Amino acid sequence: MKTLLLTGATGFLGGAVLEKLLTENQKVNYLLLVRAETEEQGLNRIFTNMEKFNIDKNILSKLTVENILLGDLSEPEYFLSDAALTR
Repeated sequence: MKTLLLTGATGFLGGAVLEKLLTENQKVNYLLLVRAETEEQGLNRIFTNMEKFNIDKNILSKLTVENILLGDLSEPEYFLSDAALTR
């Protein structure tokens, strides 16, 4: 299975991209780069943002903390060594 790294999923454009990807391509593992203290907080940020796109809850429920990569693009050294990137 392919893995797709997506940044910006807590914003409008990234959220729209994630909504499109989730509803059209279920055979991809998503790794979502999110600024948060914990994976749970990051996942909640994703869920909160996705509410505006009225995405089916069954599709959205497939996202878990395993899909969250904590980090910030302005500090790549923070997340580039994350083991999640080698999955």
